[in-house]
Amino acid sequence: LGFKSYQQGRGSFEGTAQHVIWPDEECPLDIYSECLIRTATTNGIIMLTFTPLAGLTDTVLQFVHQNEAA
Repeated sequence: LGFKSYQQGRGSFEGTAQHVIWPDEECPLDIYSECLIRTATTNGIIMLTFTPLAGLTDTVLQFVHQNEAA
């Protein structure tokens, strides 16, 4: 079990494979991307829970289905 702060930056999230990552607030896209990399080799999961108070940020847009047949 480990705890990290977004203020520590992406670099603090690098380096180790993880089975479960649970960001409990919206994280910057670079940190979310790093979390995806950390779970890739373990077939792990990310449980991202937050209220999108800042609207359609880059992180939120990763989860929005965009209609390509416009």
